[in-house]
Amino acid sequence: MASLGIRCGLLLCLFLTKDAEGAWLGGEAAEGLLKRNSLLQRAEQFEPESRRYIGHCDTKNIFMNPGYSRNVWSYGYTYLQQPYLADCYMKHVYNTKVYTDPFCKFGFQVTGVFESHPLPYTTCFDTDYLLFNDTDGNVATYCGYYSEISWTTPHDEFELIFSTKADSPRGKGWKITIKSIKICGGALYVADGPTGALETPISSGLYPNNFACTWYFQTTERTSVRIGCDTFSLTDPITYPNGTTYCLDFISFTSESLYSTEMTRYCADALHDHNHVVYSSTSSLLVQFRSDDTDQDTGFVCNYELIQHAN
Repeated sequence: MASLGIRCGLLLCLFLTKDAEGAWLGGEAAEGLLKRNSLLQRAEQFEPESRRYIGHCDTKNIFMNPGYSRNVWSYGYTYLQQPYLADCYMKHVYNTKVYTDPFCKFGFQVTGVFESHPLPYTTCFDTDYLLFNDTDGNVATYCGYYSEISWTTPHDEFELIFSTKADSPRGKGWKITIKSIKICGGALYVADGPTGALETPISSGLYPNNFACTWYFQTTERTSVRIGCDTFSLTDPITYPNGTTYCLDFISFTSESLYSTEMTRYCADALHDHNHVVYSSTSSLLVQFRSDDTDQDTGFVCNYELIQHAN
């Protein structure tokens, strides 16, 4: 997935309990947000510690801190003692939950190799295997004499499970690189423009269920945000007996002034191929994508532009 190339501040998650309705950032909070972002821009490059774990047949929980969202956190590499043991089972839980950066979503990218024994097998579960699972249906299993690993999840937690048979002749093992990667969301400012893209995370061609991405725009008083979508395909709305419709998966746009709050929601193909272009009515704009636990679709690729107005 292409990186959005946007910057995020470390903010209190004030809007999450309000579903983007009503006030989400007051004047003081917005000013503090801009000040914090300016400080982060001048901070030295964040360089995470590189660590490794030599696995054995036991259970370990490993928690990762992705640091600032503009500098993704790398776990370095992890490998299993060679040759590995027979009758072995281990499970690691990797986690990138961050409560001080509510706008940015992080996932994982795993690459590497797994080398088992050359004995024949029918399925991976009949032999020694390495399995990745984000508990939301995104599962990958690797086995056999030599397997190249390439797996990505948009979720902030996943399990690594390694299992060998009691009569296993023992293979070489595995060596993988684990990175926390930025999936979507972020706080965007005039300095981050004047253009960019907003995209839904995609796994196997569809965006994930039970997912949320949030972007927050803060501009000057004489600047507005223009958003148009090249592709836009969310699930169709449901229609109630009284004729009203409700979007199950949607993107919403919320602008707030001193006197009112305006929020609009779109789903299905409402914004596809620039059918409709969204403009912010104030200098701040909150954009949220949310999906429920039912059907999925292919998502959207939208482009934003910061437009300067004459005095």
